[in-house]
Amino acid sequence: MQIDKELKIVQKALSQYMLWKGKTMRTMNAVLTTPLARKHLPEQSSGFEVRDSSESRATRETSEARATRETSEARATRDSSETRETRKTRYTRQVIRDTFIELLKKQPLEKVTVTRICEEADISRGTFYLHYHDPYHLMECMEDEYLAGLELRFAEKMAALDDDYSESKGFWLEILEELLEARELAVLFFTNPNSTFLTKCLAMNRKYADEMCRHKYPDMSDREREYNHVFYEHGSASVIDRWVKDGFLESPAMLADLLSYLNSKR
Repeated sequence: MQIDKELKIVQKALSQYMLWKGKTMRTMNAVLTTPLARKHLPEQSSGFEVRDSSESRATRETSEARATRETSEARATRDSSETRETRKTRYTRQVIRDTFIELLKKQPLEKVTVTRICEEADISRGTFYLHYHDPYHLMECMEDEYLAGLELRFAEKMAALDDDYSESKGFWLEILEELLEARELAVLFFTNPNSTFLTKCLAMNRKYADEMCRHKYPDMSDREREYNHVFYEHGSASVIDRWVKDGFLESPAMLADLLSYLNSKR
């Protein structure tokens, strides 16, 4: 009897424990499934997404800035490389030309060879051919570059004359002083039989002289104007040619006065 009584007490206690446990589990499930709890989870997810978006944007902006910086650095490197290449090219051409001028002082153009230029300038034949075809092409390039600068000054002076040849002393003085300053080059151009410098000078002068002649003598025929050009062009060129070949004996100012006077009689 005593055993049965104790067994009933244990069973009752076990039933009460199971009942309490059931209520507790139901309460916990209710708390976990409330709308507030469900609302809280997306908020956490949204916060993560915002933070992730900000970090992605910052990373992207950093990458773009780095790409821009790398592009700028690459451009600066390229520009610097081109500048160095330009300086190197200019230096190489100057060495070739200086050597060429020295050789022309000793022998005529037809005797100057690419091999000799390369030996004296201490460059390879390949380097020479990067810039010039042969000594004749080298001479032509030197003449053209010299004439380009001369023609620019010619145009400026002629524009200032306002169709008045009597005021042309400034033009002639400019040319004569330029020739005297580059006297070695001038001597080569005027004394070398293969040079076309004088012919090009006459062609340069013709373009401006013809326009001036049309203004001054509007009734002159084309044939008469042609004879006029030939006479004065060759006359002026011959005076300058004689001056250069005789060693620049007179001052540029004295010769400019003479040429200005002669040309004013056109």
